[in-house]
Amino acid sequence: MSQLFKFLRLCVFSFSSALLLDEGCRHGWMHFRDRCYMFSTEEESWTNAEFRCRVFGGHLAEIQDAETNRFLQDNARLRHANDNNYNYFIGLTDEAALDEWEWVQKATKPNFTNWGDNQPDHQGNDEHCVFLYANDHYRWHDVDCDDHDLFICEEEDMNTEGNIIG
Repeated sequence: MSQLFKFLRLCVFSFSSALLLDEGCRHGWMHFRDRCYMFSTEEESWTNAEFRCRVFGGHLAEIQDAETNRFLQDNARLRHANDNNYNYFIGLTDEAALDEWEWVQKATKPNFTNWGDNQPDHQGNDEHCVFLYANDHYRWHDVDCDDHDLFICEEEDMNTEGNIIG
């Protein structure tokens, strides 16, 4: 009986450790500073992307500074090499009031931006969400929220927030 107990304890420890592989982030998420980021592999509308991030325990990424922006841009590039067909939604929107851009989770105005040239342009008056646009070196472009694109989720790392998995 004690051998079985030792085996089960080892299995539980191994499984728990596998869930927190990257500096307090769960499997499949990447650590940067005190945050974890997950790059989706499936496309969604902006609203569904935010919903999916919340199901995972986070929200669409909120980029607070140039270093975080560079980290996300570099990782998007690495995932798709020279294929410019993959854009990533982030958590910035002006759906509440035109040209009043705010982060969806914190409901605050951005203190850092990385807009592409002539952005935001509200083309067709339907562009109220933001993505990292591959054809413009992953600079920020406003886009129709109903478009289907990849997305980046963000959450506090497990060590900062004190969450326990399992």
